[in-house]
Amino acid sequence: AVGSPYVVIPIAGVDEFGTEDKLQRFANFLNKTGEAFKKEGLALLYHNHADELRTKINRTPVLPLLLQRTNPDYVNFELDTYWAEVGGYSPIVLLAEYPCRFPILHIKDGTLDEDKTRFRELGQGDMDFNDLLKRTFTDKTIKWLIYEQDDDFRSSSLESTLQSL
Repeated sequence: AVGSPYVVIPIAGVDEFGTEDKLQRFANFLNKTGEAFKKEGLALLYHNHADELRTKINRTPVLPLLLQRTNPDYVNFELDTYWAEVGGYSPIVLLAEYPCRFPILHIKDGTLDEDKTRFRELGQGDMDFNDLLKRTFTDKTIKWLIYEQDDDFRSSSLESTLQSL
């Protein structure tokens, strides 16, 4: 967005991080790119999906490995709370384990069975937002909360958004 201090990489496929070598190259790319953005006054963030939690290198999910291998001065993350849950990880646990790494939380609701993914208005799906929203409003390192109503509208996109407020 114009005026935003953040540049977000919205997705990278398993082809970018599916092996140890690819993961390290990707982390190096993020660090180098983030350093360049910082020199321009911008912050680089990476937006996760379920693949970064389901794909494992030596039995460790990719997202924690990226968090460990990237320099927090140059790279941080937009935590997609829905895809974290679909990937089998609690957003609350990720926030606790990696404090100060998620300046943006991305929230949406839906079914948590990836084989039958259906997006829903907030409060109409399987996500439990009570503790997450409490954390959002008390954790001063979380700067933005982004709501997304994906493509399963029960009526119109505007009506879905109004139902979610």
